[in-house]
Amino acid sequence: MGLDSVALVLAFEEEFGIVIPDAAAEKMRTPRDVIDFVLIERQRVAQLDAMKHLTEALAGLGFANVQPDLSFNQLFGKLRVIRWQELGKRLAPLSIPRDVPHGAGGAVAGWSFLGGVIALFISQWVLAGVCALVFTLGWMWSSSMRRIPDNVDTVEKLAAHLTRPFSESEIAETVKAIVIEELGLKEGVYGEEKDFVRDLGLV
Repeated sequence: MGLDSVALVLAFEEEFGIVIPDAAAEKMRTPRDVIDFVLIERQRVAQLDAMKHLTEALAGLGFANVQPDLSFNQLFGKLRVIRWQELGKRLAPLSIPRDVPHGAGGAVAGWSFLGGVIALFISQWVLAGVCALVFTLGWMWSSSMRRIPDNVDTVEKLAAHLTRPFSESEIAETVKAIVIEELGLKEGVYGEEKDFVRDLGLV
């Protein structure tokens, strides 16, 4: 027999902002089962909210009905960096990762900059000029090749990234408080692994 107390189920639903179907409640035999369910469900609900926010922001950029697994790099094309930054502004106050260097442009710019400093130090003006030119080309190459990080490169991945993880300990303490109050338990009786019916007196 699982969690069949209507009052207890309603208290959990109201506190955590979730829905506990009857079939799920029937499988909840201990407070630990409730905690595990709430963790998963709160994460799912948060991801749905993030997904809704994301799709609205993308629609504002002119990208409606985007598939969750479509790559932003493909979707935004050559203007990916500009559009990624604009998406970040539309998602505020949520924060998205910055675009990242891709290819050898950054390395070319870095080494040519170092070479230019050394050339200036030893008064090799022509070499310093060449290094400055190479640095500029490398910088332009690097800028044109910047990409959206792979770990957030789809709507699905970005929604997961934007979802704030919920504290298991916070949920566990709230479940404990609700169970003790609803069942009128005495101090020391509650336990996460205790059976609602057999150990905690749920009728």
